[in-house]
Amino acid sequence: LLAGSAVLLLAAALRLPGLDEQSLWSDEIYSIESARWPLPDLLAVGDGHPPLFGVLVKALDGVRPSDLHGRALSAVAGVAAVGAMLGLGAAIAGRGPALVAALLLAVSPLHVWYSREGRMYSLAALCAVTGSWLFVRALGGGSRLVWTGWALASTLGLATHYLFGTVVLAQVAYLGWRRNVRAALAAGGALVVLAAIGLA
Repeated sequence: LLAGSAVLLLAAALRLPGLDEQSLWSDEIYSIESARWPLPDLLAVGDGHPPLFGVLVKALDGVRPSDLHGRALSAVAGVAAVGAMLGLGAAIAGRGPALVAALLLAVSPLHVWYSREGRMYSLAALCAVTGSWLFVRALGGGSRLVWTGWALASTLGLATHYLFGTVVLAQVAYLGWRRNVRAALAAGGALVVLAAIGLA
């Protein structure tokens, strides 16, 4: 518990301070400005990215407007991803390897960079790690609640970045490889339905 807390504090120390030290760049400005559009326009925009990140920034702007909401959201998601990595690592290999994996993610230069950028990438990483953690738990005999959590994390990931679909495809393919065809079909079918609702 102490070691895991220390890793999380390190992750926070590398991501949260000084988010206002550098000016926003063009893509971050777009993320902030598009979040201030009317909600129907934000949901319908065809800019190549799903709208979840913009909707969350819009919700934060509704509480108190700030140009740094995108960066703050990414930073919090980055720290949470390190916490989720503790869970994923423990589910796969035990506490020791989980701490090493979380520490590596906490100090990863690329993850720190994208956790301090007002774009959707850190949120997508959080969904990927959380979804993978729940997926491993579900395979180990998890309840319907765990499978539901996996489906929710996957849906949020798909609503954050379209390439998140590759994570889900890999997980469903793994189910098929394990000859758990029924679970693969159920998971794949549920995600197709969710994707169809989202596209509509």
